[in-house]
Amino acid sequence: MLLCRATLGRHLYTAELQPDPRRCEDACLRGTFREFVVFDEDQVYPSYIVRYKRVLPAPTGRG
Repeated sequence: MLLCRATLGRHLYTAELQPDPRRCEDACLRGTFREFVVFDEDQVYPSYIVRYKRVLPAPTGRG
């Protein structure tokens, strides 16, 4: 698995014709986003390689 970093910016989409700039700015500063869709591969670079192995739990002897 690759753990990647992405160069992003803070953004807020609005369909308003004349949005209130202060409200837009406040919304961007409060937002916490955990999912990103990046269309330009130059915005993402691998930072770490993570190796893991699934291990089954040991049997407890209870049936």
